[in-house]
Amino acid sequence: MPRFLPVPTVELPLDQCVLFAELLVREMGAIRSLSFLRDPAAYSKCKDLCQGLLDTFEGAAREALYDPTLGIFTIDIPEGIDPNPNKDAFFAATIAASLMGSIFEPIYDPASHTPFTVYNASPENEQRLLKAGLHYFASGEKVGFHTDGSIDETTISVPEFISLYNLLINYQKPGNLYWVPFSLWEDFDAFADRFGWAVPYRVELTPTVYSNMKETTLLRPRSVDVPIFSRVGENHPVVFFNGRVLGRQRFNGEEIDQLVAEMGQSISLNPVRYCIPQRQRRLVFARNTCGFHARDMLEKPIEGCKYTRSFIRAVSACGPVVARC
Repeated sequence: MPRFLPVPTVELPLDQCVLFAELLVREMGAIRSLSFLRDPAAYSKCKDLCQGLLDTFEGAAREALYDPTLGIFTIDIPEGIDPNPNKDAFFAATIAASLMGSIFEPIYDPASHTPFTVYNASPENEQRLLKAGLHYFASGEKVGFHTDGSIDETTISVPEFISLYNLLINYQKPGNLYWVPFSLWEDFDAFADRFGWAVPYRVELTPTVYSNMKETTLLRPRSVDVPIFSRVGENHPVVFFNGRVLGRQRFNGEEIDQLVAEMGQSISLNPVRYCIPQRQRRLVFARNTCGFHARDMLEKPIEGCKYTRSFIRAVSACGPVVARC
């Protein structure tokens, strides 16, 4: 059975969070929507206002993220920043988004034009996703180990950092998030040899989904040729393990599905992995270029809630390019 290691976690000081909210209102007035962060100047101001909060954990966070045997760090944002529950949630989310941009430079979402993507899950839109065959986007589905990728008009890359903040989780059993660094995965070399180093495979990328209560927009998935295992810089290994790998193995001609399944199972059964409970107001940073992440399904939704889950996700603009479009 795997041995679960705890993820380093800090809780931000409430007084510093309250001070951030007061300074934000003083500088920018009464704001109620995260859309104000579309403005780079406003986002820069928020990051400046977060400096006091950043000082409380940045050293420990960067030490953890750059440790090859770790690569993950968690921050909890306390409740009580504002007596009004809606304002309290808004200030916490603004802090989370600002801290994301303080740790790494994020990619701006092409649809919302914010430096993060917001996803709201509800019973209605989850059913639409499942009917479309997009099980990995649904909160009630388990997500296996993978790395996140990024694509633009010319390149495919592996973002160095990813971050996720849970605005709300309306589940009685939200499960856990799991993390396995490359350096602790015992079968890394074996699967790199089976896939081959810098050997391109046809991969149908995970499609982009924008979802809310009214509609679910699915951007057509793209198929690209990209290596699963490659090296960049000073021989640093990079793994692109996302989407659906198509075709056959390059060395024995067998269908690739079995090898991909075996790799996912190997990671999930690795003797050592990190585990962190999924919680509301929890902000997770991970160094995507040095490990795999997965999550449990979220079970037993709380009845009568408009949304079952809402979260913010950001990925860094920097990261090794692994293929050209």
